[in-house]
Amino acid sequence: MKKILLVVGMFACCFGQSIAQKAPKGFSYIPMGMASVNGALIQVDGFYMGQTEVTNGEYRDFLREISLSGDNSLLDICKPDSAQWLTAFTYSYNAPYVDTYHWHPAFKDYPAVNISSEAAVAYCRWRTEKCGEGNVGGKMVKGVYRLPTEAEWVRAARGDHHQWVYTWGDPKGKRDYDKYLRNKKGEFECNFLSNSLEFKTMDTVNIGKKKQANSVLDNYLVTGKVNSYRANLYGIYCMCGNVGEMVGSGALTKGGSFSSSAYSVKIDTPAELFSKPSPSVGFRMVFIPNL
Repeated sequence: MKKILLVVGMFACCFGQSIAQKAPKGFSYIPMGMASVNGALIQVDGFYMGQTEVTNGEYRDFLREISLSGDNSLLDICKPDSAQWLTAFTYSYNAPYVDTYHWHPAFKDYPAVNISSEAAVAYCRWRTEKCGEGNVGGKMVKGVYRLPTEAEWVRAARGDHHQWVYTWGDPKGKRDYDKYLRNKKGEFECNFLSNSLEFKTMDTVNIGKKKQANSVLDNYLVTGKVNSYRANLYGIYCMCGNVGEMVGSGALTKGGSFSSSAYSVKIDTPAELFSKPSPSVGFRMVFIPNL
């Protein structure tokens, strides 16, 4: 019996490695393992996580097909609520984003925001119906695109490194990158509210023999391109900061955003309630093959 279990285990391990080498385009394989969520360890099966948040360009393709189909009721549900750029922030001049952010080619590779959880779920359903297959183990297999669960999101953020504070930790464990929002050059590792008084009072970083403090180096006033900054151990970008990412049914978000504090962009910060479209919230997908 032990020999049988050993053979099965070896097969599962090898099969998982072959899956990882043949991930669908734009997705990374996240191996089976545990995720620490709200103090509890949760078993997570292997899955594929989108390397980036869904972009304006990708979302525009979705809206275009809805428009061509004549389904105006669905189009009304899924169209971005661009007016949120004006109402979501106090003392900010965001009027130019109302007309340009979702539609101008310059923002093609920026995250799709100002959409409801129903719209994100509809996009995943459309993606499944349109191209619900991926190259897995060298062959095309059917599967489902959907929003990640909170446990899947955490698993993709740090794998087996349950102690990591942020997602850019060192997999070899030789450096404590995961504890800091800046690298040794003083550059920020993610897009968050780096000019907040709360962060400035605590922000210092040693750069060689010099100390640099209270400077804004995250490069973005609002959202940034979805592949900004460096990827994590699985090749996934911007899980901390940029935009909060819908998890579960879409009623909650993880990871914080460009308007979030240093605390909110931590992996272990409890998921935040998402009740209406916001410039600070987008989404990324997982792909689950029908194996």
